[in-house]
Amino acid sequence: MPPQHLDQVLVDDPKLAEGLTAFGEFLRTSYFYPSGSYEKCEDSRAPNAWATISKKFDPFIKRGMDEKNYKYFSIIRVTATSSAYFELADEEIAAIIPVRVIPGTTPQVSWKPLVPGYVTYVNRDFQVSAALDFVLVTT
Repeated sequence: MPPQHLDQVLVDDPKLAEGLTAFGEFLRTSYFYPSGSYEKCEDSRAPNAWATISKKFDPFIKRGMDEKNYKYFSIIRVTATSSAYFELADEEIAAIIPVRVIPGTTPQVSWKPLVPGYVTYVNRDFQVSAALDFVLVTT
């Protein structure tokens, strides 16, 4: 049975945690541009940096997407002064992978904490409160 909206799963792998930390450090200095209520990473090195750890996330992403092939990923930043609303198409499923939490903040998705090391599944529109960098994987 696929996870429900806002279900979370712990990615309990120390090597993956190290990879996320390194990716977060990379994002800290990457270029993001405004895109509505959030910022989107436009660093040309980002896809390769994500590719180095993304395959390890496959089992966790596919579990929430009911073995559908995911096609897209975006690297998103929600700043400390905003929250962002995301709309999903009908029957679209997404996985939120928190990478870097801005110190002193407690980011949430629709009132549920977003913590690096967890994958959160969503299957309808959602709101993310500040402040973090995350990867949004969609079908």
